[in-house]
Amino acid sequence: MIKKHKLCPVKIISRASELYQKYWKEFSLILLLVIIASSLSGIGMRIDPVTGNAVRTGLGHITGILSWLLTGYISLASIRYTLKLIRGKEEKLDALFSEVHSLKQYVYFLLGKIIVGFITSLAFVFLVFLPVLVIGISIKSMGGYLLFIPLIGLIISIYISLSFFLVPYLLADKEMGVFESIDQSWKMMKGKRCKIFILGVLLVLLNIIGVLALGFGILITIPITMIAGVVAYEEIQKLSHSHTHHS
Repeated sequence: MIKKHKLCPVKIISRASELYQKYWKEFSLILLLVIIASSLSGIGMRIDPVTGNAVRTGLGHITGILSWLLTGYISLASIRYTLKLIRGKEEKLDALFSEVHSLKQYVYFLLGKIIVGFITSLAFVFLVFLPVLVIGISIKSMGGYLLFIPLIGLIISIYISLSFFLVPYLLADKEMGVFESIDQSWKMMKGKRCKIFILGVLLVLLNIIGVLALGFGILITIPITMIAGVVAYEEIQKLSHSHTHHS
């Protein structure tokens, strides 16, 4: 009898924790690189004396774009690096900088993030934000039952977002186009959205615990969260392959 492989959120976090414990220096340095790249977006910001809000200057727009490009590169490289570690290939951290093999892959990775972000944001605006706005105006005349509309919209938005979960990992791991990765992610996530949602909730709780631990805990929980996403992708890959072979 063949043992059926199951996707378990707790086991994914446990596997990510084990990997972090083994390579904590490497993942701490990756986190440091992400922090440095992200902090570049703060250069060129100034406080508006009238509103008191932070606004970007001309330099701020340039550093903001540069920060986004660098974090995208680090994200792509770290996914590929983590996949090698998960697959049993011992890699030194200097290999991280040679993980992105082509400009084409890097551009596709960034495009994938933009397109998926746009679609999920659009879904949230039209299915949640606008219904809430409309209901806020007409709720007195039409009744409180209308509150179910944005709730249903939120569920649909989450469903769409979960459907695209694998896109960045597919683009980092495979030689495929952006829309091909979106289509593949939607198919591979069939029957797994609920488990990935639970995984997301558990990781949020883990990071909240990290924040409560004097804030320093997130230096551990954030890398574990990053690793867990890659571990989840690898587990879903195994499931997809086993289903293909058994069908």
